Amino acid sequence: MERVNIYKVNKTVAFALLIIGAFFLVTGIGILIETKFAVFHTTLSMINWSPLIFMVQGILFAFLGYMNLRSGKYYFQWDDQALTWHLPGNRQAETVQLADIRGVDIHLYAIRLELADGSTTISLDNINYKELRWIKEKLEEIKLGCERSMDIKPSKHVS
Repeated sequence: MERVNIYKVNKTVAFALLIIGAFFLVTGIGILIETKFAVFHTTLSMINWSPLIFMVQGILFAFLGYMNLRSGKYYFQWDDQALTWHLPGNRQAETVQLADIRGVDIHLYAIRLELADGSTTISLDNINYKELRWIKEKLEEIKLGCERSMDIKPSKHVS
């Protein structure tokens, strides 16, 4: 079974972003609580904006870490029996048996699979060139296998 991860994810960086985000958020909440008990004027120019800035930074860092971890779940894999993919536009993984594939039409960022019971299109937008090339090479092999398996017999011409 061969598997291509669509996005390269550095989990150490993602967890560091989550930890830094949590730190900034807790720091912002702490400063907010501290300023609540301190005596400040309520005019706009005298408001302590640092808790808000810390909390926004914390939320942004945590969001970046979460999105980085989330993008690691997307893949494209195949073996001798089936083709399976989970891409950003799909809610769950899709599987197609190789025996059901009747034809493959490869475009720049889309692949159309002609199946026994219809067709499906795989959108390959925003995939790195190396992974995209690898996926297309495998689908070219499947396409050649489909063309070989079709028994096209030449017609006899009567003259």
